[in-house]
Amino acid sequence: MDDNELENIRESVIHLVRHTEAAVYSFKRSLAWRNMTKNANASHSLEELGPPMALPYPFLLETIEIFESKLKAQMSAINELEVTVKNKGQSRMDSRHSHPATTSDALSTAISNLHDCLMRVAAKIQELDDKVTALKSRALQEMQQLGVTRDDPFKDASETEQAYRASRREDTLKNYEGIYTTLPERQMGR
Repeated sequence: MDDNELENIRESVIHLVRHTEAAVYSFKRSLAWRNMTKNANASHSLEELGPPMALPYPFLLETIEIFESKLKAQMSAINELEVTVKNKGQSRMDSRHSHPATTSDALSTAISNLHDCLMRVAAKIQELDDKVTALKSRALQEMQQLGVTRDDPFKDASETEQAYRASRREDTLKNYEGIYTTLPERQMGR
């Protein structure tokens, strides 16, 4: 895991813990305010309770800001895809000087747009794979610098994962074989 990612997680946890503590304290204060207003002989004084609660709570405001920033990032990704699809479709329309006349033309345009989108996704996946490979290399170098004399943990994990998938695949095939061998028997019984 990258130092940047660890720092972001750490900040998120601190943020949540701080606001959880404040929410518990605020709940106790609001409950005491409610009890004080209902009972004339309440055990709390105004000095103990502090001023009335300010609404909306700052955590909600911060959460909304975070949500809006994430929403903007997602919207920019959507706009990028829409521009790609629109440009590709527009260039095909311009070459024909009209809208697709037939269903086959529309299907061809849709498939071309889908191809472009898939190519973008493939490029992003390749980018992520490159980042993961770089992080693995960096982690292995750090392990060597620390003097850890262990085999490649990533290779071990990959082999374990492959063995697990192979066993799951064999179990699935056995289940299907069992279904197919009993299927004719069930049909014969009808």
